[in-house]
Amino acid sequence: MNIPLSFSMKRAPLTWGDVVWAYHRNILSWKDLVSFADFKISSGYFNDQEMEISLLGKDRIAEISVAADSLAGLNEDRERTAKDKWLYLSLAWLFENKEQMDDPLSVVEDIYADFDYPREIHSFVRYMPATDDYDPRDHTAEENSERLMGLFEAFLNQNSPLECDFEHAVLINFAFLEQQYGFVSTVLRPSPHSVLVKYESQSLFVNLIFGPPAYEPEMSFGRLGVDDRQGRFSFEAGDLIQLASYQGWTPNLKPDDAVVRQVAWFASLLQECGQPCLLGDPSVYEEMKSRREALVSEWQRDKLNKG
Repeated sequence: MNIPLSFSMKRAPLTWGDVVWAYHRNILSWKDLVSFADFKISSGYFNDQEMEISLLGKDRIAEISVAADSLAGLNEDRERTAKDKWLYLSLAWLFENKEQMDDPLSVVEDIYADFDYPREIHSFVRYMPATDDYDPRDHTAEENSERLMGLFEAFLNQNSPLECDFEHAVLINFAFLEQQYGFVSTVLRPSPHSVLVKYESQSLFVNLIFGPPAYEPEMSFGRLGVDDRQGRFSFEAGDLIQLASYQGWTPNLKPDDAVVRQVAWFASLLQECGQPCLLGDPSVYEEMKSRREALVSEWQRDKLNKG
């Protein structure tokens, strides 16, 4: 099964080890190796080998493979991690495209065999015995298929690598809110493939959310009972970088994974530049509010002029 790299990168944090593992099993192509090198370069964190791969083409596939292998640094533990990720991604791709297939459960059986019969998915493999009191003989074929597809979907919702990494990154990087400012955290899943981590103190909130359609971390914050009221707006990273405290601030962040790096950047920005906000300084909130209202008014004027 060939899976688009663009889909995979939205659903799981990928390393060179993950990409190379999939390449050698025909899940990804040599073009995907080049695309992944391009992505690393565009992120601003890259090395000479990645630059070399990005410049090679079809007539240099062997060189692309050798360079990618050297970047992967696979060992037994990393092999196992890569295999787990691609099991999830193969199933996620199948589920997303199930309407285009005559019998998606037969493809589940193929994936089950291709990945050496992983125990964690046998609950929705058609020929495996039920692990609870459910007896397929007491139900129609349609009911049995619906049950298996439900278990399939539940597995995907509960095991997304990207969502788990996002949640873990938030709880680690934003721990200072609880330790220094008395916030309390709550983790919610408002919809499939979405994670919302809410922090609240007596008067403030900070929300971190991740999920479709962009699959990119987002941060918002504000005053409880003020900025979360209908018709008002919360504040974001863009408001913090307009503050005087942002001037001269340089984060020292180099995590490989884009989601983890973005979460760490949000946390560093809020901790280093947003201290007045976290202390509830009304003058800072008024400054951000006035600036936001001015931008909205300017946008509305431009829209009217163009209309």
